Amino acid sequence: MPTRSGASLDELQRNLREVIEMRLEDGEPHLDAEFIGTQSITAAA
Repeated sequence: MPTRSGASLDELQRNLREVIEMRLEDGEPHLDAEFIGTQSITAAA
């Protein structure tokens, strides 16, 4: 299913993985955020 930008969820996940890997190459990242949780959303087709 395409997103608003036209990218698929698979493409967005690949891009996110690439960004995370790039950040980790610079050493342990300093995180200014705190994990809150996840949420699942189901929409009718």
